[in-house]
Amino acid sequence: MTSEIHSKKIADKKLDLKNLDLKPKVTNGLIVGVEIDDYDNFTKELFAEGGSHDQEMSRHDIERLYNLLCFKIIAKQTDENKKFAPERSWGKLKTALNIWLMQKLGASRIDAYKVIVNDLVSPAGALAPVIGDALLAYRPVREQEVNKKSARAKRIEQIEIPREALFFTDLYESLDVKKSAMEPFWFEKTPAGLFGGINNEKKFIEFLESSKNKRVIWWHKNGDSGSEHFSISYYNPDENKEKLFYPDWIIQTKGTVYILDTKAGITAESNDTKYKAEALQVWLKGKKGFDGGIVVQDGPNGWKINYNAKYSFDSSMKGWEVFDLK
Repeated sequence: MTSEIHSKKIADKKLDLKNLDLKPKVTNGLIVGVEIDDYDNFTKELFAEGGSHDQEMSRHDIERLYNLLCFKIIAKQTDENKKFAPERSWGKLKTALNIWLMQKLGASRIDAYKVIVNDLVSPAGALAPVIGDALLAYRPVREQEVNKKSARAKRIEQIEIPREALFFTDLYESLDVKKSAMEPFWFEKTPAGLFGGINNEKKFIEFLESSKNKRVIWWHKNGDSGSEHFSISYYNPDENKEKLFYPDWIIQTKGTVYILDTKAGITAESNDTKYKAEALQVWLKGKKGFDGGIVVQDGPNGWKINYNAKYSFDSSMKGWEVFDLK
């Protein structure tokens, strides 16, 4: 059931059309017939000498007030089960009210606007409590939608290595490597040193291809987006949302499959790397035959890896271990 259908059923049940003014006049209150002499006390002159005049609102003013009222009615909800972010939800509320009342009243858009605005500005209006009930009933529907979206983001994908065919633009070049799971292996042609991450990855490939790492059967450079690539879900509290982490490398040795992510410079120190590193350790826990972590080159000391459940990084690399492929 869509949210629009769900909201309509609640509204149909709760609203009695007899409680709505179906032919309202929506006006701006104006004060006329006064000449201001004393600008320091002009408000007194307005009320003492002026007369009131109700000027019917233009369509533009009605719509602006309608938008504001939709935002306000969501923002002022005090019940936690009726609370939604008004900046994202007011437009959906407006759309739902339009579709529902235009059909129910057989009215044009501007006539429906007048009915809705006239009712919402009244302290005793009929629509506000109906909207509150609809928001309450919508909560489980919204939570189900969020859970479905989260489940789609976390679905398990089978990685095919190698795929039957790959296509690359002229921005890539074929590297002469022997242990890549994909042959030929294509790498972005960015000048060395222009982007530290790419230069860092080339150095790691040299490490994997080294004759010292005879245990490596194959290595695979993972993609950085898309459901066809391996990813791990993690929560970033700084952004207050769940995201996907695509580790850089999948490496098969005689005894272990390594899931690794190479970092260099300030990227190793970032909060986002910390959240990814800790999510990776949670994912690896209890998985027999798997190992991995964040890997950083420690100058002449070679590559080091973080195996700790709680990630931290500084220039001393305290708590990090020399990376040795088993």
